[in-house]
Amino acid sequence: MTRTTWLALILAGLLTPATTAAQADTYTRLTVSVTQMYDGNLFAAPASGGPQADLVTRLGPELEAGYVSLPLEVVARYGIEAERYLDHPALNSAVANQDATLTMRYVPRPRLTLNVDTSYLWTRTPSALN
Repeated sequence: MTRTTWLALILAGLLTPATTAAQADTYTRLTVSVTQMYDGNLFAAPASGGPQADLVTRLGPELEAGYVSLPLEVVARYGIEAERYLDHPALNSAVANQDATLTMRYVPRPRLTLNVDTSYLWTRTPSALN
């Protein structure tokens, strides 16, 4: 056999699931969070009038969906947050943060695990940008 054929056979053996009769489970989860924090220096820079402080309230849902089986696990998550500033209403936003992640984990053999993690973050929060 050629070197390419051996390599293909080894790769196929590693990627073939260890069990063929795996039970799969799917789920969805919706959570809502409310957080409040005090920021002593909103813009993380000395302003002409000194640091500006404010009380920030964040509210938003997060949706998570997943597929779990013995060799494969896929989890997708998406969250969105609104922000309200007590003393700086110009910074209020209905969509201040968006966060999305996708995680895939594949375990074809007990000693081999393949992971892929991706994420996306979009924010208007001044403290998150610094």
